[in-house]
This record gives sequence, C-alpha cells and structure tokens, in this order.
Amino acid sequence: MTRANPWRRVAGADTRTWLPEDASKYPRNNKLHWSRAEKQLEPGGPWYKSHALAFPDGKVVFMQDRLGKGHWTTAYLGDDGWVYLLTKEEGLRDPAKDILTEFTEDMKTYPESIHFPWVEKIGEVRLSRSGVHSVYRMPQYEPIPVGSANAKVARKLSKISDVAFTMRARLGVKAATQLTTAQKKDLQVLAVNEAVGIPDSVKAAVSAMADYMANWGDGWQFEFPKRNLMQDADGNLVLLDVIFDADALWAQRAKKWGWARGNPGAAGHQIREDQQDGFRIDTGSGFIQYRPLEGVNEIWWIESRKRGGGAELMDLMMRHHPADTVAWGATSESGQAFRKKWHAAHPGVADATEGDRVPFEGQFDPYDQGHDETDDEFDDAL
Repeated sequence: MTRANPWRRVAGADTRTWLPEDASKYPRNNKLHWSRAEKQLEPGGPWYKSHALAFPDGKVVFMQDRLGKGHWTTAYLGDDGWVYLLTKEEGLRDPAKDILTEFTEDMKTYPESIHFPWVEKIGEVRLSRSGVHSVYRMPQYEPIPVGSANAKVARKLSKISDVAFTMRARLGVKAATQLTTAQKKDLQVLAVNEAVGIPDSVKAAVSAMADYMANWGDGWQFEFPKRNLMQDADGNLVLLDVIFDADALWAQRAKKWGWARGNPGAAGHQIREDQQDGFRIDTGSGFIQYRPLEGVNEIWWIESRKRGGGAELMDLMMRHHPADTVAWGATSESGQAFRKKWHAAHPGVADATEGDRVPFEGQFDPYDQGHDETDDEFDDAL
C-alpha cells in the first residue's frame, strides 16, 4: 500500500535532487502526536487501522507500511511519500540521523549532497508507554536496477571495508595490531578515493561526510552493504544508511545484554557487534566476521595468522551462536579447501554452499600472514 512521492526539483549550485513539497517546513522541536486511527485507501474501499502522526498545523500522516528497524530507529512509510523514523528508546536520539541532518542543511547547495539522503528532524512525539521520542524523516529512495552503472558502483563499495583492511600498512599499522575505529574510517576513505570505477562525486561525498563524522567523535566509521545503497528519482546513487558510531553501538548492546568489552564468556577472545546485524570475534591470532540467522551462520570473513587458527575461530563462532548450517562467502582456493576440511570434521553441520546454491557475496581468507598491497593489487581487488 504505497504510492509515488510528490516530488519536486530543487536546485542548488550544481546540485539536482528530488524532495517532497514540504521539505524543511517544520521546526526540529515540533510537538507531534502519535495515535492509531482508521482510514480508507480510496472512497468506498475497505477501512484499515494504521498509526497516524499529527502535526500542530493540522496535517495528519497515516503510516502505510512499517519498512523496518535498525539499532536506533524504526522506519515507516507515510501516505505523503515521506519515510518517518522514530527512535526506539525514550529520550534517545539517533546520532547518525543527527549527522545527516547537519550534513543536509550545510551541504544542500553542493554537488556532494546528492549522494547522501536528505534527512531532517521534524520534532518529538510522546508515546504513552515509553515517553518522548525523536522523529526524523527522509524521502523514499528507489532500489538500484540490476546491471546498471549504479549497481556496479554499489558492488565496489560493498567490498570497500574488506579492501581497506588490507591497506593498514599505509597507516603504519602492523598486521597483528588491532585497528582503532578512527583508523578503520581513515582506511575506508582512502580505499574509496583510490578505487577504480567509483565516480569522483561519490569520492568527494564520502570524504566530506568523514569530516562531519570526525566532529562527532572518534567512534564513527562507514559500512556499505548493498541493502543500504539506493538511488533517487533522478538516478543519482544515494548512500542511505552507511555511517554508524561503533563505540556507541557497543555501549548500547553491552548495557542491554550485559557484555564485557574485554572478555564476554571465554578466555582469550573478544566478541562484539559488527556491521549492524553481525558479529566479530577476535583472538590473538586472527578474527572471524559473521551473521547469525535462524539456524544458519553466514561467514563474511575469516583471517587467521597461525595454522589451525581458522578451525579455532569457527569453534568460537559455533560456541556463541550454535547453528546446524554454515553459509560461506565467495572464497579463494585455500578457503574452499578449508571449508571442505572443516565440514568433514563436523559432519553434523550442513554446508549451504554445496550443490547448486551459489555462495552469497562475501570474502574469506583462512590463512593470511599479512602483507602490503600495491596500488595495482588494490585495483585488481575491486
């Protein structure tokens, strides 16, 4: 139950972007009202119950669809074409949306602005059971067509974090040394700027956003999963939800689940949230990144710096998130050999990549001593 956005064209200096008519109409401290009401989609049609957001000027927006939720906000599609985002906890603002709101206001006349969503805070709403919540909104962006030029750029961006990790020597960081969050962000920006096939306007936008993130602390970094890369009605690539505060995210999850930063359950390793919906386990000799689903663990990356370390990392993953199936990312020949060896030793765990199933897109390196990447090698990796 959705309809097209009432777009209009808004021009800055060299910027073209599409926005609903009432962009920037409401102040940030607006007092909004959230309720449940009945509405007809069309005269004479059936009535249905929906959440509704009422503005002080009398405007009422019915929430047609709940689009999903992240760590900080829940997103709804309004019948006016806007996507509304309500913070999930009372008194909590979404720091990423605050940065994007600031970026939207300051950069709206610059070409870089077309590659990040227009986000604005439109007020606060009191919910009966949980107190006052912040409300943001953004236009509804479109999926990237398969096989398009934007799809090719999105594919390159989705691999940037993995490629950036191989460039740690550029910052003088040894392979066995844990990167700080600020260093990860710097490497991601460096990887984007040196990537072949990513438009200069996207590179400029990422660099500009990195400066904004730095003003909000050292805990910020990028992530570029394909699901967060969209385009606007004019075909411009939009980096929809690609920044997050890793330190704040850890603190929130640690408070909720009682995690300890250094040692959450077993000696000699650390587990933490990674890339929003996954986990990362670090040991003294390597790490594993993965996403636990219902009965399946999807492996994004394994890096071991000792013989037998890959199996050790797999065992730690299965200890924290037991599963009867493992899905492996696209791997090297040595990775395929390790996959088969591990499943041979664990016959009770199914291999989701056997048979006709194509491995989901990911990276996997079961044994890496660490080495410097040349510029040519970097270009080939993309």
